[in-house]
Amino acid sequence: MNTSLRHTGLAAALATAIVLTGCGPSDDSQPTMVRSPETPAPPVVAVDGPMVIEVGVDDSMAFAVTRIEAAAGQEIELTIRHTGRMTKEQMGHNWVLLAKGTDKNAFAMAAVAARDNDYLPPDRMENVLAHTKMIGGGQSDTITFTVPEETGEYDFVCTFPGHTLAGMVGVLVVR
Repeated sequence: MNTSLRHTGLAAALATAIVLTGCGPSDDSQPTMVRSPETPAPPVVAVDGPMVIEVGVDDSMAFAVTRIEAAAGQEIELTIRHTGRMTKEQMGHNWVLLAKGTDKNAFAMAAVAARDNDYLPPDRMENVLAHTKMIGGGQSDTITFTVPEETGEYDFVCTFPGHTLAGMVGVLVVR
């Protein structure tokens, strides 16, 4: 089954059911997304334009998507969707892609002092490649960014106090 779908309403509806469960040989030229086994598959649509990814979060400290694979220079449209009930002041979440080699724990510790800036430390923004805003239950935020040209692994984190250290992290693998 070809996982490359045209970006239509039908494609978006079918993506949840078939993108991650396709049969047949893998097409390594297409961006892929890997989810953690405990969570349902979020919609992902690989199109001729940006790769569309939805990262679900709730009232726990975990991303539904913990690994994203994409080609260098690929454009990604990423939506973080908070399906929980708690406010952003109680259990806020964001999605922050860090520059390669950034110490995610040190970054998270610096973020604690940046409450007025959605827990993004102004003096460390050179370490941020892309980020969503901080959201609470029932909210979402969508960003579009270009995958770095340098291959390798790039951490993404939630910078709400304690979340990175509790394991709310993932990796973008650039190939």
